[in-house]
Amino acid sequence: SVTAPTSLRNARTDGCRSILLLTLSVAGLLHGCGQPERDVEAEIALLVDTAQASVEAGDAGSVIDILSQDYADAEGRNRRAMAFLVRTQLGRYQRLKTLVTDLSVVAISDQLATAGMTVSLIGSDSRRPAWTGIDADRVRLELALRREHGRWYVSGARWGPPGTIPH
Repeated sequence: SVTAPTSLRNARTDGCRSILLLTLSVAGLLHGCGQPERDVEAEIALLVDTAQASVEAGDAGSVIDILSQDYADAEGRNRRAMAFLVRTQLGRYQRLKTLVTDLSVVAISDQLATAGMTVSLIGSDSRRPAWTGIDADRVRLELALRREHGRWYVSGARWGPPGTIPH
């Protein structure tokens, strides 16, 4: 069997991890419900489902829209850099499937929350033949969420292999 050079495997893994980050970012962040008293945990769980659907549909705009204007992640990316990465990866992986497990939401207040989850992703790279064009990854994702003007946004994130990012 032929194995891709380490640098190519690492680039694909980084791309998958970034997609996972975005998948979950979208998850935690579309609209709030608009009720006076909110169930933050339920809102974010619903948003995770919505985010998964956006990523699987290849809807980069919806993923980018959930990023705060002052977004910053553990890898040093700002909103602009993450938007570029989202567009690139969703353009590359035309068929994506995601699975979110171990979702844990901590409501700090009705305006701040964190969400942790394990995300599994499998994608079909449109630039490679079907038998070699499949990439898969599993990461632990931790999001910092902030409600602004009644809507949740991802203000920060960190991710890595399960077991390397504390819950």
